[in-house]
Amino acid sequence: MYVKSLNIKEEKKGKVKKIPKGYFLKDKGLVGDINSKGGEKQVSIIRSEAMEGINNIQGLCSKRFYANIEIHGLDMDKLHMGQRLKIGNTLQEITILGKECFQECDLYLSGEICPLSSNVFFTKVIEEGIIEVGNPVNIEA
Repeated sequence: MYVKSLNIKEEKKGKVKKIPKGYFLKDKGLVGDINSKGGEKQVSIIRSEAMEGINNIQGLCSKRFYANIEIHGLDMDKLHMGQRLKIGNTLQEITILGKECFQECDLYLSGEICPLSSNVFFTKVIEEGIIEVGNPVNIEA
C-alpha cells in the first residue's frame, strides 16, 4: 500500500489542489486544509481504486467530497475503529469508517449506494509529521 495522491482545499469556495507532500499536525490534520480543525474528521482517506467509480457518479459527493489522502492497495475489510496507520512519518487513528450521504443527493434519494459509503474513512493525527506521495502505508495490528 502506498500514498497515491495528497489533496488540499485551502478556502471554502476554493479548488482542490494536488500537492506532492503535506504536514499533518497532531490533533488537527493537514496544515492549510479547510478541515484541519481537530475533531473526529481531521483527515479524510479514500481507496484510490474507488476514485473511478466516484468520478462516474452524478451525486453531490462527486462535486463536494475530496479526500486528503488517496491510498492505493488498501483493503477496507481489514480496517476497524481505533486502528492505527503509519503513513509517511505520521501515526493516525481511524475514527470513522465510511461516509454518510448528503440527504439531498439524487443517489441517496433514489436508494442507490454511493461508493463513498464503503471506500472512505476518517482519522485523527496521533503523531504529526510529513506525508509525501509514494510513501508506504502500514496498518498496525
